[in-house]
Amino acid sequence: MMFMGSAFAVGCSTCFGGALFISLMIYVGAVGSASLGALALFLFSLGIAIPYLVAAVFLSRALPLLGSLQKVASSVGLCCSVALIFFGMILITDNFHVPSNLLYRLYLGL
Repeated sequence: MMFMGSAFAVGCSTCFGGALFISLMIYVGAVGSASLGALALFLFSLGIAIPYLVAAVFLSRALPLLGSLQKVASSVGLCCSVALIFFGMILITDNFHVPSNLLYRLYLGL
């Protein structure tokens, strides 16, 4: 889960980081206080930097695990490809309700 969370954070920070920064700049401009604006931007910078620093510290521990996962990388890639094709076909045929209804009946009893 740590790897998935890190990958999600790195991927989404490029998409949402700019929008968050622009909205923060608009907020800082509307407040009209230089010290409050500087504090808000400093805290935003810390919020962006701390996850990357923590990931860098723990990366040395993750590298041996990634080496052992290299053995099963082709199998994982094949499974992901099959799942992607499956969901693509469901979306193309507009039958996304079929697996959703099945999951609702199996797990939620609806």
